[in-house]
Amino acid sequence: MIVGFGELPADAWLVDYTRTLDYSIGGGPMIWRSPLWMPLAWEVVAVQFGYIGLRLWERFGKIGLLMIALRKGRFAGRQFNDVQTALL
Repeated sequence: MIVGFGELPADAWLVDYTRTLDYSIGGGPMIWRSPLWMPLAWEVVAVQFGYIGLRLWERFGKIGLLMIALRKGRFAGRQFNDVQTALL
């Protein structure tokens, strides 16, 4: 849950200061400026990242860790936004 709750300040900044994120459409209970389910959604992303990283590390060693870092670093935000849109 640490990953999910660590995301809350980032969400608040995006909602309040940059105004590039808007959760008002979804309604429902909120934690700070994020929907109640947001920390759990980030936990799903963290578990995916960790599992795939573990499998690549077992198969390719340090190169596998580099592969997951490059892959997930580039696509994690887009994947999460797709999940987020589907949940709304």
